[in-house]
Amino acid sequence: AVAVAVAATTMAVVAVALGTAWLMNRTPQARLERNVRPDAMVDAYNKILQNYYQPVDPLELKRSAVAGMVKVLDPQSVYISHDKAEAFKKRMKGQTLGTGLTLDLSVRGPVIAGVDPHSPADRAGLTAGDAIVLINNLPTFNMSLEQADEHLSKGVDGKVQLRVIFARDSLAPRDVTLTLGEYPVEMVTGLYCDAARRWVYTVDRDEGLAYIRVTEFVEGTVGRFKQAFRATSMVRGLVLDLRGNPGGYLPEAVRLANLFLHDEPIVTVLGNGARVEEHVAHAEGTYPDIPVVVLVDADTASAAEIVAGALKHADRAILVGSPSRGKHSVQTPLSLDGKLGLLHLTTARFFFAPDASESTTRPAPNTLPPSAGKPIAPHVFVPADPDRVRELLVL
Repeated sequence: AVAVAVAATTMAVVAVALGTAWLMNRTPQARLERNVRPDAMVDAYNKILQNYYQPVDPLELKRSAVAGMVKVLDPQSVYISHDKAEAFKKRMKGQTLGTGLTLDLSVRGPVIAGVDPHSPADRAGLTAGDAIVLINNLPTFNMSLEQADEHLSKGVDGKVQLRVIFARDSLAPRDVTLTLGEYPVEMVTGLYCDAARRWVYTVDRDEGLAYIRVTEFVEGTVGRFKQAFRATSMVRGLVLDLRGNPGGYLPEAVRLANLFLHDEPIVTVLGNGARVEEHVAHAEGTYPDIPVVVLVDADTASAAEIVAGALKHADRAILVGSPSRGKHSVQTPLSLDGKLGLLHLTTARFFFAPDASESTTRPAPNTLPPSAGKPIAPHVFVPADPDRVRELLVL
């Protein structure tokens, strides 16, 4: 079974920010607003600096102002502070930094729910089910997940000291030292890793049935998917697992959908000022018309919904699972000057070919068809059993 890792709190900004990315050109209105001086904001900023009863860090004041502006927008628009911006950019390029551990809580305290391949925790031999009793010499029995994640991210001289009870044996706890480091995001996985630590994608060799899971859409995802597809000889049926996939780069999602579609529409993106960009598949490079089953759940979002929705609307795949999240918005990362970080700003919405019950005409400016933004309903509804999901997390 493939464990779906519990999202770590320290990655909350990343998980929210892993929306689809599509860089919009500035509209005339945007250019006009850019030239308007925010006199009231400047006045407030200066008055605080001049009159507050104690010194205020001007940079922190600016960062707080930006964060406050973003809070009045949609939940998908987020401000990423300067200290987290570089990690976010690396994540979108397929690299991440940390221990590689995802935790769950049990009666014993924090238990490892997942270990990222090629991470420091993976190299140290930690596996799902191992219990952590000390982090940097602090007992964990009464720690929340948020506290445990915070301690894991704060090593001493780049190292995190753990005391671990290994699930695979009954020996006394052992001390493990993890060196925080950068490692590649494992955006494409299979059923399990073999003895050589290579992913196995074949479910049934005789029937030619393959299983490939895409965990997120960052740079290089489609390239890794193609490698996984080639690694299974004579694929005659595919299970594409998009459960728990929070999204990522829109172009990567479009390219993945394009592998299974000939000349059908993939997705339409509607920006401000009624700017419309239509993505249509082309026959070149399309895979053979093998049967495809796509697994989805409530955490299938954004770019992952583009793939699932495009294949469903083209009658190219059967969707199995539970309805997707319904996050049909496009975010663009916009860097801010002066060490302010960046904005991950919603700049567009996307929708699929209109349903038969809807008008086939293009929507009016800044409007979407009735089906836009709704969760993608699977053909076969299979609700997840919460207790079984929790069991799978520690297999």
